Amino acid sequence: MSYLKDQDCGERVARWYESLPEAGFGHRILPVEIAVALESGRMAASTHMPTIAGLMAVTAKVNGLALVINGGPKAEGVQYINRFNVKG
Repeated sequence: MSYLKDQDCGERVARWYESLPEAGFGHRILPVEIAVALESGRMAASTHMPTIAGLMAVTAKVNGLALVINGGPKAEGVQYINRFNVKG
């Protein structure tokens, strides 16, 4: 029975993800490409960062972007912006 719930959830997530480009968010989705995967592996060997945080950090690094954070662990070579320190 839980398999059906998981399958339903997975289908809802897939429909949501597929709707993002139509909603105008397609340009904001960055894939985990080979360069990101390789850099993530190198980083994982030297830091103790959670997997998702590490993938986000490496994706920002490889794409020359800054990562907005609330705090927490940081990876070397990644530009971070703490959202609580932004003046505007």
